[in-house]
Amino acid sequence: MITSMIWNLIKKPIFLFCFFLVACSSPSSSASSEEWTIGLQKHLLALPAEKLVYLEGFLYDLFALLAEKMQMQLRLVEGNKPELLAELDQGEMQAVVAFSRFHASPDEEYALSSPLIDLGTYLVLRVSGHALPSNFSDQLVGYATQRDRRLLLGAYPQAILRSYDSYRALLLALVAGEIDAVAVQKVVASGYINEFYPGELRFLSSPLEEDPLCLLLEEKSAQKLLPKFNDALSSISSSQYAHLEEKWGLTLR
Repeated sequence: MITSMIWNLIKKPIFLFCFFLVACSSPSSSASSEEWTIGLQKHLLALPAEKLVYLEGFLYDLFALLAEKMQMQLRLVEGNKPELLAELDQGEMQAVVAFSRFHASPDEEYALSSPLIDLGTYLVLRVSGHALPSNFSDQLVGYATQRDRRLLLGAYPQAILRSYDSYRALLLALVAGEIDAVAVQKVVASGYINEFYPGELRFLSSPLEEDPLCLLLEEKSAQKLLPKFNDALSSISSSQYAHLEEKWGLTLR
């Protein structure tokens, strides 16, 4: 009888301990321990001094959502571009966040994921402005970077271009009616418009140039890694994307 009572006291802890061992060694548990290290370049986006756009915050939230969908860990490591590419080449990380227009080295083969977010350049117009010709012939169009100037020259050769030394000055001139439109990265303009000019400015629907941010992987590992990542990326709904973009100031509110 005493032996029976002792067994009844200890059998439940023994069962729970055995269940814990089985759970820890199950396939689902081991799968969740898989980890990718992903490089994130410091100062990826040339932002103005005012911190109105938080691209890094968006990316950290996005990768947290992707990790949940992939049932694995995605660890972001910030660093300088040359260091991150060296670690990628040496197999110390699985991928690097990069623009799709970026080519790390002409001697290496790389593959790109589906876009994480588009950081393209758009024309910004006044909401209450007068109708403008579609080719912007003889219209004053402002810019703040040489890259935006090149895009404008290619898209609207008949426009009259005017240079400004900052995004703030550029958008202020547009609001004041000194110019008819400006070319600027959409995420940068969104931060300024949300903060200083809500309801006063709008984007032209078509971009001057799309500029997607993607994952850059070595070609030899992409065949194994990319399908899983792209599937998770495609499963994120448009409303989830919109929520993250609005949360971090990357779109107009």
